[in-house]
Amino acid sequence: MTGAAWLLAGLAIAPLQAVNAGTAGEGLSQCLAASASPDDKEQLVKWMFTAVTRHPALEQLPELPAGQVDALDRRVAATFTRLLTEDCLGQTRASLAQEGGDAIGTAFEALGQLAGQQVFGHPDVTAAIQNMSQHVDKEKFKQLVESPQPSVDGPGS
Repeated sequence: MTGAAWLLAGLAIAPLQAVNAGTAGEGLSQCLAASASPDDKEQLVKWMFTAVTRHPALEQLPELPAGQVDALDRRVAATFTRLLTEDCLGQTRASLAQEGGDAIGTAFEALGQLAGQQVFGHPDVTAAIQNMSQHVDKEKFKQLVESPQPSVDGPGS
C-alpha cells in the first residue's frame, strides 16, 4: 500500500477500531498523540474533512478550492513527516524494528484516531449529532426496549 493510501485508510478507519500494535507501536501512538500540537490537530481535522468530502454521497456539498486542498495536503504531510522523523523518531524506529512496515500504518491509524477524537469530541459536533434524536420515532424504540424479541434468523427478522 502506498504512503498516501496508508494515510487515508488510517484516518478513515481509525475512529472505528482500536489501534492494533505491539509495545513499540503503542509507544509510537502515545508519542504522536502527545507531540501533536493543537494546530497539528486542527490541521488533521481539516484534512480529514476534505478527504471525506470526496465520497460520492457528499458530492452536492460545496467543494473547497483546489488550491486550499493542496495547501492543506502539504501542511498535513509536513506534520506527518515531522512527527515521525523528528518528534517521535526514537519511537518510530523502535516500532519499525518490531513491526516492520505495518508500523507506519499503525502510526497513521493513531493519527486518525486523534483527528476523530478532535471532531467527535467537540461539544458543537456532539450537540449536532444529538439533534437527530429529536426526529427518532420514540414510540417504536420504546416498544423495542419493552419487548425485545431475540432473532437468530438474520437481519430484518
